[in-house]
Formats: sequence, C-alpha cells, structure tokens
Amino acid sequence: MLPKVQYPKRKLALTPDQLMAIKNLYEPLLPTPPIGCHKIISVQLRLDEWRVHVGIGLVRKQMGLERWNPDRPDAPEEFKNKQKEE
Repeated sequence: MLPKVQYPKRKLALTPDQLMAIKNLYEPLLPTPPIGCHKIISVQLRLDEWRVHVGIGLVRKQMGLERWNPDRPDAPEEFKNKQKEE
C-alpha cells in the first residue's frame, strides 16, 4: 500500500461576496427550490452555472440541510434508499 499524500486544498471557486449573493437569491426559494434554480441564479448574477451549483451546496451545508430534499419526488434513488435505511 502506498502512503497517503497530503494534497493542498483547492482554492474556493467563489469569493465571499459571490457566495453571499447566491445565498440571498437561494434562501427565498426554500424549502423546495425548483429544479434548475442554479441556472436562473447564474443568469441573474452573471456567474458560471457550475460556480453557482457549488455555492448552493455550500449554502445548504452552512444551513445544515441535506444535499437533496428528502420529500422531493425527483430525488436520486440512492438518496431515497439512504433515507429508508435511517
């Protein structure tokens, strides 16, 4: 077995101001945001969709929310199975 190599952490793709802007636009969409809301927010903020997607993930983590909404009918099967096990 090879020893584990410590990689330097990757720089965050967002500035704190961009993350705050994403949070301000995302919070009103809760508890069940529409599918593809990252695309709408990216147009509003003129940011790359991927960066907004990452930002939404960080906002959800900060708020203590799951990655997916558990009661959403379009949640991935692995998430639904995970919820049933718990």
